[in-house]
Amino acid sequence: MKPEINFSLTSESDATESPGTFLTIQTSMCELNVWMTREDLQMLPSVREARWDNRSSIKIGTSAGAPVFWSCDDQALAVLVGTDDETWEYWSVVA
Repeated sequence: MKPEINFSLTSESDATESPGTFLTIQTSMCELNVWMTREDLQMLPSVREARWDNRSSIKIGTSAGAPVFWSCDDQALAVLVGTDDETWEYWSVVA
């Protein structure tokens, strides 16, 4: 059985009072919160063209103080949190 995945966007300011948006990706087992500026949010559609097999992930937003890298293939969206897209500390695949 495939887990239910919920997405939500919340507009608010970060700790420095900069306006932006929190994207929350949540299942019954985990939750990922990504802070994005307005400019970051506008880049999200380009993730469709970011192919992991071409090493063309896109850096959009932060989570737990670390950069977030996004890539896609025909079946799934990969979200990688860490210093770069090769040595990440957390990852999630949304299929």
